[in-house]
Amino acid sequence: MDPGEHLEVRADVLRFVEEVAVTFEGLGLIRMAGRVVGWLLICEPHEQTFTQIAEALQASRGAISSALKSLVASGWVVRRTVEGERSDRFRLRSGRWVELSRARNAHCAAMTALAVQGLELLTDASPQRLGRLNEMRDFHLWLDRELPVLWDRWAAERPEPLESPGG
Repeated sequence: MDPGEHLEVRADVLRFVEEVAVTFEGLGLIRMAGRVVGWLLICEPHEQTFTQIAEALQASRGAISSALKSLVASGWVVRRTVEGERSDRFRLRSGRWVELSRARNAHCAAMTALAVQGLELLTDASPQRLGRLNEMRDFHLWLDRELPVLWDRWAAERPEPLESPGG
């Protein structure tokens, strides 16, 4: 698509993008950043100019600018300059899903430590009272042991990335 060409996005596609935005808002992103992620998940081509993103999402330049700055800074989106073009291109960064999973799982050590602290505090408590803390500790120890195995398996089974490493 030429950068100046008007883009019309189907209503069902915009609903999907909004669902992604709401989900990512629950993870702490601002909603417009979630919309940009949603669009970059399904757009064609996989790299989009600022103008293409703004037109597709029917959003102001200021809102898109803020969202893209945030997404580039947080590692969700890669900004790439193409020689001979005036507009930069943006795409989702490959590997971000595993990083997100690892970051969300980083709390396991803290949760395990809290459970151990509670168990030490309540050494004379009934098995029923200790059961909740044991479950919390055991679950987070299990995650700490199992998730790295899954991440390694993912890396071993994963097809090549869609984009080249440098661009």
